[in-house]
Amino acid sequence: MEGVPRVPQELIRLYAAPLAGHLNIIGSILVVLLPVPPGTSIRPMGLAMWIILSVVVTWVVGSILAVSTIVRWWRHPVLRLNGLGALFLSFTPFWVGPSVFHGVCRYRGLILSD
Repeated sequence: MEGVPRVPQELIRLYAAPLAGHLNIIGSILVVLLPVPPGTSIRPMGLAMWIILSVVVTWVVGSILAVSTIVRWWRHPVLRLNGLGALFLSFTPFWVGPSVFHGVCRYRGLILSD
């Protein structure tokens, strides 16, 4: 039987990976696309690859941490529910990355070339 969990430390450990992944993806998109002049035809292959890499790493690391927390602290409802929330947040970069990318392109009037 495990002892009493340190809830604040566990929550920081749980939410650090998904939060860092989201900030990395959104920050990268903004840093790369905002300086581009409006109406420019772009082909951001490197940015697209970076987004994919960040999404996959966020998903893998966040899922492992969330599942390990759920299994380890199963009898503590606060950590179990937060583990499920962190697991969900680990999957959201799959939608956040492309949505922010296309939203910034629309906002800036950038043309994605084939």
